[in-house]
Amino acid sequence: MTLAILVVMVPSLWSAVLMVKDNNTERNVRSFVADNKNFSQGYIYDYKITSGKEGKVEIYYAGNKLSGEERDALLQSAVRHGIAADRITFKESDFSQAQNASDEILKGIYERAEDEMIRKDKKIEELRKEISDLKGKEINYQRVAREVRFSYPEIKNLSIGKGAEVDDSLKVTDRTIIIARSAKPMPASQVKKVEEWLKLRLEDSTAVVHNIVEGKKR
Repeated sequence: MTLAILVVMVPSLWSAVLMVKDNNTERNVRSFVADNKNFSQGYIYDYKITSGKEGKVEIYYAGNKLSGEERDALLQSAVRHGIAADRITFKESDFSQAQNASDEILKGIYERAEDEMIRKDKKIEELRKEISDLKGKEINYQRVAREVRFSYPEIKNLSIGKGAEVDDSLKVTDRTIIIARSAKPMPASQVKKVEEWLKLRLEDSTAVVHNIVEGKKR
């Protein structure tokens, strides 16, 4: 039994250890990049982390070619941020070797920024639509109550709320639950008329009306 438990637990524990390690690496790399964003005569514009036990960290650098001393300075900084020097490789875009290198790098940065803006704008638009839909579903309770009492004066009090109906199979169905209080019990046919009228008035086919007699003990 002990062996079986170990067989089940060890892989899970190992996966958890790797996950924590990857998270720590991600945090350390972000800190390293933030501290060395503008380095020497260039800048770090991106990075890539390869997960796993022998994971590598690729640093994308744009600017004049790094000298040996500059590379050593970056590696020392990486070690201070908890990243082993042998895990880091630098991907350089040397402006001095290619006339249009800066244009290509800036183009890549702008494209990534534009994609991010498009993604955020799309999310904002989705949220705006959700808010608009919610506002469209707002109910003018006073007006609806006034109209109900005008058409059905026997109704003295009206309660409207959003709820749900759960059947025997635990299926949940959204409902607009309406409590119509009256001094005397309303005929079932009358309650049905009120319900059908409110479904049209509220543009809500889920509306359900229940009649409760005021002062009646339940």
